[in-house]
Amino acid sequence: MARLRYFNAMTSRKLNKGPIQRQRGAALFIGLVLLIVLSLIAVAASRNTVMQEKMTGNVLEANAAFQRAEDVLRQIELQIRIASETGAVPSVDIEDWGDSGYP
Repeated sequence: MARLRYFNAMTSRKLNKGPIQRQRGAALFIGLVLLIVLSLIAVAASRNTVMQEKMTGNVLEANAAFQRAEDVLRQIELQIRIASETGAVPSVDIEDWGDSGYP
């Protein structure tokens, strides 16, 4: 008798597929939505990282330009100091310094 009850319970579960099938479809849909949301978050994070790298590069270039300008001013100041001590006219040719920042 117990075997018959078990058999009847199993067959009735197999025949009644309504709610189980709906749940599987919902789980698939929710999984896809979560995957899309996580993908969008990853894309936004990578764009943010690229933007931060660009900003860092700009800061480094600005700092290098400032250092070159300071170097040029020190060279000019040195030549003016030497010229004032010797009485000679300072000759400054800034174009020779170029991008390297050195004469």
